[in-house]
Amino acid sequence: MADRRLRDRFTDNFFGQIPQAVPVRQKPTGIEAIQAAVQSMLDPFLNAQQNLPPNFFVGKTPVDPDEDPVARDYGPRGELAGTVLPQGYAVHPHTGEIYTVDESTDRQSDLSSGAQLMAGGLLDPLGGAATALTAGTKLAAPVAAAADTLASGVPSIPRPVRKLWKGHSEEEKQHLARLAQLQAKGELTGPPTSGPQTGPNWFPGAKTEMATPLDVLDAQRKTVPHATNAPMAPVTPLAWPDLQGKTIVPLVGDRTQAGVDLTEMGGQTLSTPLHLGGGMDYMRGQAAWASEREAMASLANRLPEIKNPVGVFAPMGGTSGDYALMTIDALHRVWSPKMMTKAGRDAVNKRIKSGIGIHNRIGKKGYPDAPPIGTKKFMDRIRTDGNLRKAYIQALDKASARLEGAPDIGMVRHGITDPYLRNLPDPTARIYNQQMMGGGVTDLSPTGEMRLSTHGTYDTDLMPGRQGYMGRADTLLPRDLVMRDFTRALRERGGLPKDAMRSMLMGPALFPQSVDQELIDAFGGYDLLLKNLK
Repeated sequence: MADRRLRDRFTDNFFGQIPQAVPVRQKPTGIEAIQAAVQSMLDPFLNAQQNLPPNFFVGKTPVDPDEDPVARDYGPRGELAGTVLPQGYAVHPHTGEIYTVDESTDRQSDLSSGAQLMAGGLLDPLGGAATALTAGTKLAAPVAAAADTLASGVPSIPRPVRKLWKGHSEEEKQHLARLAQLQAKGELTGPPTSGPQTGPNWFPGAKTEMATPLDVLDAQRKTVPHATNAPMAPVTPLAWPDLQGKTIVPLVGDRTQAGVDLTEMGGQTLSTPLHLGGGMDYMRGQAAWASEREAMASLANRLPEIKNPVGVFAPMGGTSGDYALMTIDALHRVWSPKMMTKAGRDAVNKRIKSGIGIHNRIGKKGYPDAPPIGTKKFMDRIRTDGNLRKAYIQALDKASARLEGAPDIGMVRHGITDPYLRNLPDPTARIYNQQMMGGGVTDLSPTGEMRLSTHGTYDTDLMPGRQGYMGRADTLLPRDLVMRDFTRALRERGGLPKDAMRSMLMGPALFPQSVDQELIDAFGGYDLLLKNLK
């Protein structure tokens, strides 16, 4: 690929800085395009993130998030996870944990050594300890501990499954078997069963325990169908083999619901019903997808180059709806900042201005120019500033704030979230950072047609193709199975940090996946193994 010069372009949308490789001369195709994009992005991203190869972390202890605010804010569940770390810190490429760095010595580590470990069979680039490890291997224990996943070894792969996976390497087969094992246990499709944020009062991805259990909130939530002259297409079952001959474009989005009006949540009646119009089922309406214009244009411009493109929904984390307008609309129809004590409002204002423990913009800390919450200036600004809107929600989501009159933000998140997606776990290292794909599938405009959107949060719609909404997959499948070529490209490069992987997947058309016979066989083998494990 030396004769193909690539330059990086970064499209700044609400997902953050998304690297996109743009060819200057000859345009690579297929797997070469993916490899070229990964090649162009890997080294600069690693340097910007201060990531070091896995062997750097062997024998070292991560910083305790309770003792260091950097570890708390930039760690795997921190609001700044995936953004540039302060000097003197490094992030583990698989677990996301934060370590301190001695700049005079530690930064001398060779970035290629991580790939050498993987090439030697000592490390699984997607997070687990490699099966080649032996009791006498010095790195065995630290590497296994670093993986921090729920998988307990590689389950037996029956011969019929191996036959269907004949096009996959042994390493790929073992990884898919681990994912099937987790899915059979419900760990990929249901709430976590172990860990510090487990139990009936935890909303997926939240950092503060809710005051009300989820099953009670389920009973207290009421919706009615949204009255419209353009009814939504009915949800119809779709089998993954039906996509053969198509090209999958991942549509990464939040978990908000569409097509209903929310009337009650947490036992409280909203001052006026709130139309929920976003998320996975947006494609069941009059458009395929919605986003901000610049981000949507980067996707639409690629579609004419993609054969038979179909969009497949891939959910973000449980709290991803914090960015959506409907979150503050639901909140302010049952609560007002005036209901807090002055001390409580002051504490929230301080959190927003300082940026401690809340969502921050790329490369910036806090919102020092934010008006006080509850003022007209603040209320007007959060209508147009999605980052501040998200920071506001997270600044309120503290147990101490509830004592001063703040609402239970978990109740609000529960109210706007699609029930079908509500219990999906966050894509963390414990489940190999998987996003479960297939909740919605739509044909995409082959010409990349766009229009102004009526979506509350975003201004641009991507139009569907002739077939329109295609249905919901009969089984949700993990991203590493569906996006085969993307995953293979990562392996060939020695793997990428989870946040780099997440950012690249959010550049939706950067890594399309052709649904060929090998992929259809892989789907069949995975389904067969799932049934065997259950």
